Amino acid sequence: MTMGKQSPEGLEAETATRLSVTVEAICSKFADSFHVQLTEIGLLRLEASELRFIFPRELVHAGSIPLNSNAVAARTARSRRAELFNQFAGIPHGSIFKRIRLHEAEKDAPTVIQKLMPAPIIAKNGAVVGVIQISRKGATHHAAGLDFQHEDLQRLVLAASDIAHVLPLLAMPGRRVPFHKLNFCNHVVGTDVAASLSQTR
Repeated sequence: MTMGKQSPEGLEAETATRLSVTVEAICSKFADSFHVQLTEIGLLRLEASELRFIFPRELVHAGSIPLNSNAVAARTARSRRAELFNQFAGIPHGSIFKRIRLHEAEKDAPTVIQKLMPAPIIAKNGAVVGVIQISRKGATHHAAGLDFQHEDLQRLVLAASDIAHVLPLLAMPGRRVPFHKLNFCNHVVGTDVAASLSQTR
């Protein structure tokens, strides 16, 4: 039996899938680049006067963070400034989200965030459209691993701006973003990220 050639429409759809990525894939590459676990990445979108998680998925329906609250993500969005906390567990902060178990990796209990880098996601028009957070978790400060460095914070700021224009698409469950719409550069999130993203299915 001879297999027929794939139709142009089918080939186009297959190519679009091959050259597109999901929010999970993008957050996974952020995790790889900053040497953290996927459960240590948080991505929030600003909707009106509230921040809502679009990753991790377990927090999507867990509620929202008012922009005028004292939550770290809200302060990041208001101040438009990235920050670095290597003693985060000792800083007074409150969040119902930290009590939610993420994946099987936290099957016993949610792990304490010991170190945190939050950065605003700023669009080309200057508007803050969201916040990305990179954390390191552990039972103790030492168990959480290495401290974040200012070079890490600088890379995060650049990487955050790269995803600003596709954040509305990433907020849609299961939605794939065409790879060509991402502006990842080698010096932003690692030398192999652009190549590996383009191969993500």
